[in-house]
Amino acid sequence: MRRPEADADFAAFATRAAALHPNIATIGSSDYHTSLSPGICRTLVLARERSAEGVIAAVRDGRTVAMDMDGHLYGNPDAVRLVQEARLPPPARRPFTPGSRASIAAAVVGLLLLVLR
Repeated sequence: MRRPEADADFAAFATRAAALHPNIATIGSSDYHTSLSPGICRTLVLARERSAEGVIAAVRDGRTVAMDMDGHLYGNPDAVRLVQEARLPPPARRPFTPGSRASIAAAVVGLLLLVLR
């Protein structure tokens, strides 16, 4: 679930971080726990070569773009423009699976045990 105030907080943080470190790498991540779709936030790395060294250099140079679950892009404006021109689709949402149902059930049981103790 998206919250507009969280988006505003993120934007303010990103602005402060970029002011302090103009080449800061923007990283997209997601926290799974009981979400339907692990990995729906992505980090796009604009590496100059397909190698570990190329990826590390891109991160150190801030040539990364974060993509959220709705396909919104965050990061260095030049890098964001390059990704926009590539017209990448937003991450696909995954349906419930037996594993995700078990994860949700385990989380609920764990919370109940904490509350009932």
